[in-house]
Amino acid sequence: MKEVIFTREEFYKLIWSEQYSSLAKRFDITPQSLKHRCDSYTIPVPTSKYWAAIKTGKNVEIPALPETNTADQQIELFLWEDSNESEINISSLIEYIKAEIESQSGLPSFSETFLNPDTLVTAAQKTFKENEKKGWTDRGLIWCKKGELDITVSPENVDRALRFIDTLIKLLRKSGNDVIVSHDGTYAVMNGEKLKILIREKLKMGEKNDSWGGRHDFLKTGKLSLRVDELYSPIEWVDGLERLEEQLPRILYKLDIKGKREKERSLY
Repeated sequence: MKEVIFTREEFYKLIWSEQYSSLAKRFDITPQSLKHRCDSYTIPVPTSKYWAAIKTGKNVEIPALPETNTADQQIELFLWEDSNESEINISSLIEYIKAEIESQSGLPSFSETFLNPDTLVTAAQKTFKENEKKGWTDRGLIWCKKGELDITVSPENVDRALRFIDTLIKLLRKSGNDVIVSHDGTYAVMNGEKLKILIREKLKMGEKNDSWGGRHDFLKTGKLSLRVDELYSPIEWVDGLERLEEQLPRILYKLDIKGKREKERSLY
């Protein structure tokens, strides 16, 4: 991979020249992260209707790039120097990790029951039970306190979220990395570099009926997400065709790459 630096205007032109899915294959980034960077730099983005119109040969007006105080900032992406070869390597590595998770002695696989949960998980489990008993919820979600695992989910998803993070902790420690908590959050320590992570249940806007009549509010979806929480280059995995647990091999790979990249940057 090689680093490519874009000005805000160059990034705007890139976004309007190629679809997210295509850009994600050429660069080491997810479509969601591309969209987040556009939002962060106030860059308008094309919709699916725009690309549909382009495919039919229609001329569609592109909105102008707004003037902001971020105009001089640079946006970095990492380009796969040989995208075909890289995709093969990623696929092979993921399959290798899957095999290791499933077959290697002592390496935990995800299961529906706890097996010697980590102390961080035990502490979070206790807090969840206490908060649920006290009725401390917001929009149907419950959370841990500061200095514990950064998890906010519905009571129905507590056990699943804890099983997932317990497995992730054990896998990272097995590979020589770690998960730690402090007063300001939870961190995956990859190659000595701290990456802030959090688990959330996704919300959606919907109609909520109460004593005052129907009104719009955020509603819980039951879908879990794991996010590397960074301002300009967040990474997020969400329940979809594959549940979060089934995405563990890819999560481990991306965390490892992210940690190595941060390590390289810290040397300069």
